[in-house]
Amino acid sequence: MKYFQGGRISTVYETGFSGFVLHRELVKQGINNIVVHAAGVEVAVNNRVKTDKRDAQKLAALLEAGRLKGIGIPSQALLATPNPDANQRTASRRSPKAQLR
Repeated sequence: MKYFQGGRISTVYETGFSGFVLHRELVKQGINNIVVHAAGVEVAVNNRVKTDKRDAQKLAALLEAGRLKGIGIPSQALLATPNPDANQRTASRRSPKAQLR
């Protein structure tokens, strides 16, 4: 923020494998960030080809227009809390062969 004193910076990115570490760091630095679900981004009927460049341009335009809705970001405390239901779901998805071992 040292280069943009008094300015307002907004960013957006699609959910992905990296989780919410980037989001938390941006917010900690005072940057307004929105994390969106990739499938929730508007796509024109005649423009279904996905490329990084097109996605970035589309996200920037939607961000500027205020037409993006972010997803809920779980708190770090919630993520650190053990979830016994998650273990049960994982165990039930295993194949019968894996359960016999």
